[in-house]
Amino acid sequence: SSGITQSTGEVCDEDPFAAIKVTALSKPNALLEGSQFLFNIRALFEAHSTPHADTVPDSINLEFLPRDVLGSRSLLNMHRMTREQFAALTASTSLDDTAREEIFLSMKPDEQGRVPFYKFRESCMPGPPVRPLYTALCDAGIIQPLSQVNLDALNRLEERLFRLSELAVKLDSKLLVDAEQTYFQPLIDFLANKMMARYNVEKVHVFNTYQCYLKATPSQLIYDMDKSRAVGYKLGAKLVRGAYMEQERMRAERER
Repeated sequence: SSGITQSTGEVCDEDPFAAIKVTALSKPNALLEGSQFLFNIRALFEAHSTPHADTVPDSINLEFLPRDVLGSRSLLNMHRMTREQFAALTASTSLDDTAREEIFLSMKPDEQGRVPFYKFRESCMPGPPVRPLYTALCDAGIIQPLSQVNLDALNRLEERLFRLSELAVKLDSKLLVDAEQTYFQPLIDFLANKMMARYNVEKVHVFNTYQCYLKATPSQLIYDMDKSRAVGYKLGAKLVRGAYMEQERMRAERER
């Protein structure tokens, strides 16, 4: 992949780029387990948080969002977890009040004492280093721990993606992270945004791909845009119809 990235600068007069497939850089089982883990973390957060209208960016006009697409669900970036909701979530864990408060404060809540999804998710990640909230939630059976084999594979995947990103910055090129099937996409979205947070500070070098046939895409795109502004990096977004529409429709029919 690094050779392909380098050659784009040699054959393109302007704006060289290379598209990369994350599925070619790691084992499918690791991608599946990582995506399921992230999906479960999101579901856990949504079940223990509340949407707040004052968290919607001024640049977003909710009137223009298609209600037939979003349905009754609120935007992910509207959700915030309070101290009380975090205490309810962790009530069955081994955390005492002091440890619980330390973890909540480590997520840097806003002035109203609320935590957004990305800060909660970061505290739930297995590391390295291992985070106490991840351990507590796993020990209590609230989430399933990642297997060490797949965790090692995912850490190697992240290192590969960072090396490619560093080369893109060095060559003043761009990396377009391809989208995949929905059962791989949560991990790909997570890694692409992690790459952007590190390498898109001054200029956009990394782009994530958003498949517009998915009903979740408007919420995901708005969330990623809002997060990039809050953290301080530039969001690279490539919008496509999506190559897996027919395949995903058949899969959804089978699982009904």
